[in-house]
Amino acid sequence: MGILDTSLTEISKTLGKKISYKELEDILFDFGIDVKGFDGENVKIELTPDRYDMLSVQGLGRAFRAYIEIETGLPKYKVVKHPSFVKVENPIEKWPSVVAFAVRGLKFDDEKIKEIIQIQEKIGDLLLKKRKKGGIGIYPLEKIKFPVIFTARKLDEIVFRPLEFDREITGRQILSQHPTGRKYAHILEGEEKYPLFVDSAGTIMSMPPIINSHLVGKIDEHTKDIFFEATGPNLVQLKQVANIFAAIFADMGGEIYSLDIKYSDKIVICPDVAPIKRKVSVKKINQLLGINVSSDKVKELLKRMLYDIVEAECSEDKITVLAPFFRTDLWHEIDVIDDVGRAYKYDNIKPTFPNISTVGKTLPKSDFGEKIAEIFVGLGFQETVTYISTSRQNQYKQMNIEKEPHVSITNATENTINSLRTWIIPELFKVLKNNQHHQYPQKIFEVGFVVIPDENVKDVLCRDVRKASCLIANTNADFNQAKQNLDALLRLLGVDYKVLLSEHLSFDAEKQGKIIVKDKEVGIIGEFNKKVLENWGIKVPVAGFELNIDEIFDLSFSK
Repeated sequence: MGILDTSLTEISKTLGKKISYKELEDILFDFGIDVKGFDGENVKIELTPDRYDMLSVQGLGRAFRAYIEIETGLPKYKVVKHPSFVKVENPIEKWPSVVAFAVRGLKFDDEKIKEIIQIQEKIGDLLLKKRKKGGIGIYPLEKIKFPVIFTARKLDEIVFRPLEFDREITGRQILSQHPTGRKYAHILEGEEKYPLFVDSAGTIMSMPPIINSHLVGKIDEHTKDIFFEATGPNLVQLKQVANIFAAIFADMGGEIYSLDIKYSDKIVICPDVAPIKRKVSVKKINQLLGINVSSDKVKELLKRMLYDIVEAECSEDKITVLAPFFRTDLWHEIDVIDDVGRAYKYDNIKPTFPNISTVGKTLPKSDFGEKIAEIFVGLGFQETVTYISTSRQNQYKQMNIEKEPHVSITNATENTINSLRTWIIPELFKVLKNNQHHQYPQKIFEVGFVVIPDENVKDVLCRDVRKASCLIANTNADFNQAKQNLDALLRLLGVDYKVLLSEHLSFDAEKQGKIIVKDKEVGIIGEFNKKVLENWGIKVPVAGFELNIDEIFDLSFSK
């Protein structure tokens, strides 16, 4: 969740009309947003994690102006072509992408600068996962000589004065001596070279995602024109960040200038303010929300949520809409339907009792999964919850195995997500990778679903399978530790088993096995080999196991 610190005065300014606390509270309630604090003027607003475009008072005001029908429909933004460009030269593999644009005509004061820094930090923490997915930099435009180059150098070859520091130091010293450097050093830990922005005069502008230069990377109340950049591993996500900030700066009165980002194999123009096209069914809206509204009423509601209607592409049931370019949360038709519900006001939807009366209870297999989770906790493991959607890279290449039959995802908004998981262990490795800055030992587990292709399943041709997995990461983690925990788990479940030799390429050849229950293979156990640990960048031994608990339940407890 993101907290927006603002005031009734600031919100009233963005709306162009005075608003009371009660009116604000009512609008926020309709949007599903909570007020976390109010002292008579200042207000703390807790925003939902999907609406990154509302993490600023400009974004909040933009949405509210349409909602209370001051200015409905798709907001229009003008972008002017900047004559120069940013060149990408030999970036590191882990941090290869960049987006950038310029803004002219801004008016900064101390409060406005604090506001920009607050937005930058919130987007960095939430959308960019505390800079692990990207870093953001803002610079006075007049101090930069174009074209700008995004490149990489060895840490000892990087020398500049970092923000709020009294002298020049090397990149290596920044990571060890500067407070911000120490805080974010783990993000690219182990990399031989670090990302770098350099202008055409040879001036180092910043070392993303760590810190800007004090000389050319600090805005103040005299700054009117700025250069904005975001860098990271995923270009799609960075474009979303750039679009959100472009809208914010435009709403602050700035004029947006797009820049060409010249990669070795392509040119990316940023920001991209083209609207997002979606289709929505009136019939489905009425079915899912439990209301009965006409096509014309739906169009009216959509305009109050910043959509435009493409009348030429509409039918009695299907409505084609254009959504703002800064919306990062429109993954599916259901997201548009949710906006219709908010505009209609969920309070106006009358709850009704179903025509049948039933008494519900959890399925036996669900209870079995809960029991397994409780046992893991008792054994000192910490529970994780990871996504079913993942990447083939994580599931197979990182684990040193060939691709297995799996369900692929096409046209994914996030290009690093391209499949559904067939086993959980790779996702647990991802958790270990992201938590190397925490103390060892680390003992984690997950009880969850994987998706297995199955031509015998009608329509979807796949089935959900519930599995339980665990990993132990420590300086002395080995096969015996994994086996001891497997013994404890299955003994408490009352399941007899044995371990036979196996040849799984993720494990050490002599420290692994397949888990057998009633002559059927139900899982794997082992100590992971050096190749897998190197692929994930894990520096301590890791051991673990994975069980098909649906199979175990059917073999041992099903009547």
